[in-house]
Amino acid sequence: ASYFHLHFSSFRNDNDTEEVTHTKSLADYFVESAIANSPRRKAHAVSFVSAATEIIFALGAQASLAGVTSVCDYPPEAKLAPRQIICRSAIDAASMSSEEVEKAMKELRQREEESKATMSGKNRPPGHWLVNMEVLQKMRPKVAFVQNTCDICDPSTDDVMHALTKTGLESVKTIRIAPTTLEGM
Repeated sequence: ASYFHLHFSSFRNDNDTEEVTHTKSLADYFVESAIANSPRRKAHAVSFVSAATEIIFALGAQASLAGVTSVCDYPPEAKLAPRQIICRSAIDAASMSSEEVEKAMKELRQREEESKATMSGKNRPPGHWLVNMEVLQKMRPKVAFVQNTCDICDPSTDDVMHALTKTGLESVKTIRIAPTTLEGM
C-alpha cells in the first residue's frame, strides 16, 4: 500500500499552462477521467456561487454538482472529490482583512482598466476570477449557477460567460442567483 500511495502522489503534470495552476497527482487524473467518461455520470452542474452550492447541498442534490469555486466552502464536503475547484479569485481574500481586500481589489481593477486600454487586455476575462477552462471543458456541464451581485465574493456572470464561450460551451444553461430580498432566496 505504501508504494501505491507514493506512486500516486509523486506523479505531476509539468505541462500545465492554464491560468489556474496547481499540482495534480495521478489519483486526481484518475478521478477526473472516471467522472468525465462515466456513462452514468450524474454530475452535470457547476456552481460559481457559494450560496448556490449551499442550497444544492441543503436540497440533497450534491451528486449533480461537478465543480465549485475556491470560496464554496460550506458545507466542507463541497470541495471534496468528485467535485473539483473550477475557479479561483485573483487575490487571496481569506488571508486579508476587509480593508486589505478593498485595497487589493481597487489595485486589481486599476490594473485591469489599464490592461483593457491597451491591446494586451483584448482577450482577457472581464473580471477578477480565474476559471480553469481546461477542467470546465472536460466536465461538459449542462447547468452553471452564476451571479452578478458581488464580483469580490463570487465570479460575475461576465467571467463565467467569457469562460463558457472560450471553451465552446456557450449552450450551457445558466441559472442566475440574484436574490435582493429574503423571499428571493
